[in-house]
Formats: sequence, structure tokens, C-alpha cells
Amino acid sequence: MKVLIVGGPRPLATALTQALLDRNRLTDSAGRERGIDRIVELDAAPADKSADRRIRRVTGRADDPTLLGELIDADYGAIFDLGTVGAADGAALDATRLLLEIVRETGHRPRFVFATSLDVDEAALPLAALSAAGHIDGRRLRLAVAGPGTSAEAAATGGAAPAASAVPDPAPAVAALIAACEA
Repeated sequence: MKVLIVGGPRPLATALTQALLDRNRLTDSAGRERGIDRIVELDAAPADKSADRRIRRVTGRADDPTLLGELIDADYGAIFDLGTVGAADGAALDATRLLLEIVRETGHRPRFVFATSLDVDEAALPLAALSAAGHIDGRRLRLAVAGPGTSAEAAATGGAAPAASAVPDPAPAVAALIAACEA
């Protein structure tokens, strides 16, 4: 199966990728345990090329419908949307809505783990509705973030969290993300 990891703080996305490579398996939406053939990381910031042939790093914006349309196909068994972890702006939620719509259009039902920080109200997302309609197998997970960009600073900067916002220790967050996908 292919796994897509979208955005999020770089240390969290990197730790999740490594944990998935180490596990080399995930449960799909049909409840079958499957091997991981490829992990695609989508991030606006360029990343070093991975030596592991199973990793494909794509530089681009998660709110680019052309890029998402080219990237998303029915081969994805799991999608981890980390784009709103540490971000309190509407653009991140708009990107998640677009991602959900493009996934729905594939006609495939992947596990979709939406991770958000405590500063984000996910009530505006169609995650539950798309899951109830059978378009995705959606799961929501709240992760706490620390450092600049949380609470008062995010409000002072117009809602955009600086890149320094991060999950304090990615290991528990990664374990929670994988557990949410496996549940």
C-alpha cells in the first residue's frame, strides 16, 4: 500500500515516516494488514532526497488542486494529514477540505487520519460526513503543540504558526497517529 503524509512540523512528519518504515505494515480500511510499498511526503518546504527507495518527497502546497489531483490515486491505503498541527489559520483547513474532496473523487476509501492542534476547530471539516457516507475511513486526533505559534502568538501573528511550533516529543504523537490509523 501507499501512504501519504501531508504537511505538519518536519520533525513529526519525519518521525512518522521512520516509524512507518520500521513497521512496514498498516491496516487498511477493509481491516486487512498490508505491507507499505511507498510513503509519499508532501510539504511546502523542500526536503533532502531520501536514500530509502520507498520514500518519495514532493515539494508543493497542499492547497494546490492540480498537484493533489496528480498525486492522489486509489493506491493510497492511508493518508495522514498533519497540515493543521501547529497552524491556526483557515488556509490549512481549506487545504484539508480540498484533500478530502480529491480523495472522495478517487472512489477509493483510504484510512484518513486528520491530526490537529488544540487551536484548530475541526467542526468545519466534512471528515465525519465523508466517513459516514463511506468515502473515507476517517479518524481525528488532537495533538498538543509547544513553542512559538501557540495560543497568544498565533493570534498576534494573524493565526499563522511559525515553523518553530512543534510537538514537544514526536514519539508519543507518532504512536498516537499510528494507533488512530490502526483503530
